[in-house]
Amino acid sequence: KRVLLFSAVNCLTVVFHQQEAGGNSPNTPSGGGQLRKPELHNVVLDILDNVDSYGGVLAALVATLMSDVMNADPQVVHFVHKSGLAKSFLALLLGKDGESNSILGDEVEEWGEIAMEPSAELIMAIPNVILALALTQDGSKAVAEANPFPALLSVFCSPKYAMPNSR
Repeated sequence: KRVLLFSAVNCLTVVFHQQEAGGNSPNTPSGGGQLRKPELHNVVLDILDNVDSYGGVLAALVATLMSDVMNADPQVVHFVHKSGLAKSFLALLLGKDGESNSILGDEVEEWGEIAMEPSAELIMAIPNVILALALTQDGSKAVAEANPFPALLSVFCSPKYAMPNSR
């Protein structure tokens, strides 16, 4: 896992630096081109599917990468949905089976709690990714069908997220 994490951070660093530099070189693939590469695609999927192992900060970096790439090139949105990246990302909020409160079993309150790690960086990155996932007509339909908004809003009502250090 540590080797995979190290290579994930290296891949993300390369993509971020290419985006900052403009990536105008004909030999340098765009952020969308990098995301389509199986190496980065598989690492991003693994991080999104195993946030409990990698942590919220690395998941936030992946979320920021996804939103930056999709905002820079909306044609990538179709790939993100088709490849399963969007589904893995939305599973952070909705759970593995698509229902926000089904993972927690008996501990679920009426409003519902999400199983996502309470990480400020990740919580701040989520709305940007949801917005980027909805840049295209098909993408907005997929986001509307998934309806991640109740789960996102539950973050503001749950003591796990709103007051994590309070008794």
